[in-house]
Amino acid sequence: MVRILPVFIIAFALALALALARAGSYLVIDHPSPSDAIVVLAGDMGDSRLNRGLQALKTGLGRELLIDADNHDLLFGKTLVQIAQTYIEGLPPEQAAHIHVCPHTAKSTLAESAEVARCLAPLRPRQVLIVTSDYHTRRALSIFEQRLPQYQWSVAAARDETEFRQDYWNNRQSLKTTLLEWMKLAFWELVERWKSPAAAGARQAAKRPQSLSVPAPGA
Repeated sequence: MVRILPVFIIAFALALALALARAGSYLVIDHPSPSDAIVVLAGDMGDSRLNRGLQALKTGLGRELLIDADNHDLLFGKTLVQIAQTYIEGLPPEQAAHIHVCPHTAKSTLAESAEVARCLAPLRPRQVLIVTSDYHTRRALSIFEQRLPQYQWSVAAARDETEFRQDYWNNRQSLKTTLLEWMKLAFWELVERWKSPAAAGARQAAKRPQSLSVPAPGA
């Protein structure tokens, strides 16, 4: 037994090292499928999500593109909804006609899924492609598949190596992003997944400013 113990310790150490080495790559899913609609989730840093969404639209992965944008916080006196709408208006008309803003006040991906459902309803899609940051893809796909099972989901990963790299141990920002995303993924899988959508919606409604009027996509 004494001789066997070191073998178990070494095996455990190797398994732990392998798990840590794959902790970054495990978060990433990049399997976009042709869809009726594309949803660019909020939280973009440096337009990486937006650019991947526009690329997906251009290459025919979807017919309509929804850009999630915060309709509460201000940036230089404007909401991100207003900024996004101005950006769309500057695009070629034939492209802009297929791009819509999805206003939201959500503070989490789970709450955002309910807002996306509202924006998707007028489009009546069957297949929907999520575009989000690469480290966020696994959790986002899991949330949307669980909360909105009426749609067939796939996901495209937007890369930004200043924010996240799969070899996260070589970069301080990547390490912080990886640790935070693993905490959020664990909380989703262990806690949030098992809560009823009605309860989650009630909590989000309680947090939403009562005076805020949220327009429909493209309004």
